[in-house]
Amino acid sequence: MKPIITCDVSKNKSHIRGYLNPETPLDKAFKIQHIKSGFKEIKSLAEKLKSLTGVYPDFVLEDTGVYSKCMKRYVESIGLDLYSISPLESAK
Repeated sequence: MKPIITCDVSKNKSHIRGYLNPETPLDKAFKIQHIKSGFKEIKSLAEKLKSLTGVYPDFVLEDTGVYSKCMKRYVESIGLDLYSISPLESAK
């Protein structure tokens, strides 16, 4: 199973958590601001997961429309596979 980074997007910040596989979290979730230094933490987490598992993680986020656009652009720019789910699906 591939590692995963999950993201709960809000207006100016997001909660991020890395998983070695779908059942095994790497660490606790952490908050990032939607600024350059915050986005760099995602890249660092992706690199850490790659070093532990040998493959880059997939990135899963809840699509919140306008708030998630900058996150999607950044994730695509660093080459991670992006999976976007609707808020109704994530509530299940």
